[in-house]
Amino acid sequence: MTAVAARPAGTSDDSIAAYHAICGEQRVGVRTALMGFASAARSVLDGDQGHAPPLEQASARDLAEELSWLLDGMAAALGTPRTDINVDATLGANGLDSLSAVELVHFLRREHGLVLEGSWFFRVWDQTLRQVSGHLAALRSGGS
Repeated sequence: MTAVAARPAGTSDDSIAAYHAICGEQRVGVRTALMGFASAARSVLDGDQGHAPPLEQASARDLAEELSWLLDGMAAALGTPRTDINVDATLGANGLDSLSAVELVHFLRREHGLVLEGSWFFRVWDQTLRQVSGHLAALRSGGS
């Protein structure tokens, strides 16, 4: 016997199609986040010693700008005000998880043209937002 769910009253075919499209987008986002996490985990398990990018020297202005952008992105990804984010705490301690890390990567690309791999944040996971902003400033100025 197959159970058939009744369609809620007033539900159109268009709204059902839109719902299925959203579910498909979420499935792709989850798959992308999991693949990025798996890639980062493989690197760590394989003994990749370069798990955190080297911190290059950047100007105070660049650091402040990157920290501001990082706070904007974290607030957007976490759905929380900037003032609730502790710049002296790690990404994970601030509530960033694999899905929100992917959202943050997309935010930084879309809003600031900074292109990062989805797994980049897993390599700096244990660092404070101030430290991560230093890495971002170094990347922007041509560092690694």
